[in-house]
Amino acid sequence: MQACGSVVNCDIVEAIEDRVNVFQVVCSSWPIFVNYVMGTWLRLHKEKFVMAWTYKVMHLENTTSNRVEEAHWSLKRILQNSLRDLCFYWDSINKMIILQHNAMKASFQKSLHVVGHQFKVTTYKKLLYFVSKYALNLTVEELDRVKYVGFDKNRCGGCSLTCTHNLPCTCQLASFGVGSVPLKSVHVIWSQLSSEDIAIQQCSSELSIEKEFEVIAKRFKELDVAGKVNINCKRLSFQRRHLSTRYMIRSKQNVL
Repeated sequence: MQACGSVVNCDIVEAIEDRVNVFQVVCSSWPIFVNYVMGTWLRLHKEKFVMAWTYKVMHLENTTSNRVEEAHWSLKRILQNSLRDLCFYWDSINKMIILQHNAMKASFQKSLHVVGHQFKVTTYKKLLYFVSKYALNLTVEELDRVKYVGFDKNRCGGCSLTCTHNLPCTCQLASFGVGSVPLKSVHVIWSQLSSEDIAIQQCSSELSIEKEFEVIAKRFKELDVAGKVNINCKRLSFQRRHLSTRYMIRSKQNVL
């Protein structure tokens, strides 16, 4: 198991062949097992699970099916057996989803309102209340390595945190010096501290008329006194017509 784990956890492509050879020697007493591992996995799919390749892909630590299995186990624990009716199972699944949703919202609220003492420094000034606590904790670990890694990308470890989580790695944090880590160096997924649909948020921003108000206000400031008085008179006239229309509609509704 240690020999197999050393192959999976190898983070240097050039060193994989040596570790595979060690694995074959250690497991030489079980040739069927060795042939299965080599033929089914290492020769065909090593790029999908060996760290030398997986740490170059943004996977957010989702390298196994553990989370899916845990969710499946939780669902089976709630359902208990297959002898109930559909309404019972529907209600049970709904309660489980509500609990998960509440846990997510609680986590978001902690990131928005609770700040640890280790983050009350200039380095995290631009990230506080905008980035999840989990991402901040990962950044803390990288920042501790700056002391002995510095700008050296080779000692940084291939900038794995940037590749796998899209967060600033050790050499990037060193380049910021004593200043604050910019928010743009963090992927937007870590700043999405809300369970609302992103598409809805984008749609609401597209329907906004703030830009139009800004244009009108700018135009109003550029006018002379006579122009401002003229626009103000039109605004008051529009308000009177609007109020009169609303009064007539209410009167008709009361009559009906």
